[in-house]
Amino acid sequence: MSATTSPSSCARSSPLADRSDDLRRPRCDDGRVQRYSVTIQGPGWEDLQDVELPRAPVEGDSIETRYGTCLVTKVDPSPDADTYAGKIVCRLP
Repeated sequence: MSATTSPSSCARSSPLADRSDDLRRPRCDDGRVQRYSVTIQGPGWEDLQDVELPRAPVEGDSIETRYGTCLVTKVDPSPDADTYAGKIVCRLP
């Protein structure tokens, strides 16, 4: 599982595109991407990063961060789902 930082696939699709190719073009699934607040723990330090993932990870999963691959140690759903789907704590291997 990796963080998504690329522009939305919906932003690249043209509203004026030929409708005949609608069945061949992949549908936009940006509605299923959720935003998480990630605490990255290293030896003697912590950092925060926002990531977008298709689903919440579970303990033991790996996610990509600005420091490389981290192992998920804790996942908490967020009570404020308007901003974040949850909080993730991970550590460098």
